[in-house]
Amino acid sequence: MLLLSDIQVENSIINGKLKVDSSSDDDFIGFIFGYRDQGHYYLFDWKQGTQTWRGYYAENGMSVKVINTDIPMNYEDLWLTAGNDKVKTIYHNNIAYKDFVEYDFTLKFNNDGHFNIIISNDGTILDDIRYMIPHILRENLEITIIPDNGQCIVLLLLRN
Repeated sequence: MLLLSDIQVENSIINGKLKVDSSSDDDFIGFIFGYRDQGHYYLFDWKQGTQTWRGYYAENGMSVKVINTDIPMNYEDLWLTAGNDKVKTIYHNNIAYKDFVEYDFTLKFNNDGHFNIIISNDGTILDDIRYMIPHILRENLEITIIPDNGQCIVLLLLRN
C-alpha cells in the first residue's frame, strides 16, 4: 500500500515501525523526509550487514543522508555510506537491524529547523539522532506520511 498526502505538519511527532520479515537479505530499510524533488531530500537508511555491491561499499548501521543534486540519481548513489558529490552522509552509526524484530521510530520536527529521529526496540532507545536543517531549507517544510505494506515512509516536503 502506498499513500501520499498533502497534509501539512509542523511542530509534530510522527511514529512508525520498521521490520524485516526475512532472513535472506540484509539490504536497506528506512524513510525519506525533507522531499522537494527527486534530487533534493533527506534519507534515513538502515543497513543490516556491511556489503560491497557492484563495487559500491555500504557499511552496516543507520545513516542520515542529504541528497542535493540537479543531476539524475542512480541507485548506486544512495548505496554508498560515505556519500559522493550528490549524496552527503551527515550521520552514521554501526548498529545493525535484526531480522524479524519490530523497531519503533519517532520523527520529531520543529518549526525552528531541528529534526530528531529516535529508533527504539521494546522501549529501549537504540539511537537518538538530532540535526539542525540549514536555514535556507526550513521556511517551506511540510511532512507527508507514506505507509507502505505495513511500514511507514515519511516525507518532509519543501513547498515552493
